[in-house]
Amino acid sequence: MMRRWLIISALLAAAGAAALVVVRQPKTGPATNTAPISTVNRTVIPENTNAEPAPTTDQLLATARVFAERFGSTSSDAPTAHLQAVLPFCSSALTQSFRRLINQPTNSPGNATRTTSRALAFATPSVDERLGLAEVVVTLQRQEQIGTEPATIYNQELALQFVRESGAWKVNVATWGKQS
Repeated sequence: MMRRWLIISALLAAAGAAALVVVRQPKTGPATNTAPISTVNRTVIPENTNAEPAPTTDQLLATARVFAERFGSTSSDAPTAHLQAVLPFCSSALTQSFRRLINQPTNSPGNATRTTSRALAFATPSVDERLGLAEVVVTLQRQEQIGTEPATIYNQELALQFVRESGAWKVNVATWGKQS
C-alpha cells in the first residue's frame, strides 16, 4: 500500500513538473515575438531578464539621500569629515570648493558640537536629461547637541542641484533652507 502511494505521488509530481515546462515560440521572420509562452495558460513570460538600470529619478533620490545625510552630519571633533564624506557625490566644481575648505585651518569651538541628519522626505525632482540638470529638495530631521546641553531636534530642507558628469549625477550646489 505504501509503495503504491509513493508511485502515485511520484507520477503526480512528474506530471505537475511537466505542466510547468516553458516552451519557446519559433522565429518566423523579422517581426516575431521571441518571448517564451507558458504551455499551461498561454501567459506571455518576458524573455529579457537583464534588469534595466534604475530610472534617473531613483538614481537622483539615492544620491540625494546619501549626500544630504552625510553633508548634514557634522562634528567639532572632525570639522571637515562631512565634506570629505560627500566628495564622491560632488561635481568637479563643488569638489574643488570643498577641497579648499578642507585644507583651511579650522578653529574648534569651546563646546563639543555634533549634528546628525536623517532624510525624511524628497520633493519630486525636476529633471532635464537633455541638458543634464536636475534638482531635488531633501527634508532632513537634524539633531544637534552642543556640549552637555539637551539635544535640539528640528527639520531643515536642503536644496540640491545636480549636473550629469561622466554619465553620473553629481551634486553641483547645496543650499540650506530654513529650520522648522
